[in-house]
Amino acid sequence: MSDYEDEDDEGGSAKCPECGTEDCEAHLLGAFDRSGDEGEFGIGLVGGPLCELNAIGEVFELIRLAWVKSVRNSGKPTPPEWIEKTLSLKDYFEDLGTDDGFDIADYDGDEDAADDLVAYSDDHVTTATGVLERLLNQCGWAGASVQRTQSEDDVPLYSTTYESWWHPEPEKVVARLKHKLGEITAAAQP
Repeated sequence: MSDYEDEDDEGGSAKCPECGTEDCEAHLLGAFDRSGDEGEFGIGLVGGPLCELNAIGEVFELIRLAWVKSVRNSGKPTPPEWIEKTLSLKDYFEDLGTDDGFDIADYDGDEDAADDLVAYSDDHVTTATGVLERLLNQCGWAGASVQRTQSEDDVPLYSTTYESWWHPEPEKVVARLKHKLGEITAAAQP
């Protein structure tokens, strides 16, 4: 079994690569339901201190709103400067609305359109967690295979894979991420 896989007979449990403890809370940065069916911020986040960082959801909302406003204003999605400055944000922006069927004319309000936009985006959960991973890497988390574990929960009709991200000092990484997300939010303001 590789460092990346850590399957358990009961499923859903992961051993911390830092201390070897089952379901360790001290080193857990974030846990994700890879099906994306549940969790915080529309990215399947189901555990760890990242769940408490509402700024993650706010940044994704700002990006979706920027997409909607640019399509309303110019007829096509054109990222504003604050998104252009951060490659991972631009990747997320470019993934929005890639599935057929989204018609901005069906929406009176920009916020309603932005909320529904993820349903018309290819592989939204994977793209969004990729953005989060790159932002975390800028904040001192190296998402190497030794800092990730994966476990299966194989229950009929509810099977999923959980991925956990770990760090020796998750609170420090979360504090840096909070600061980074604050900078992004401030840059997005007119």
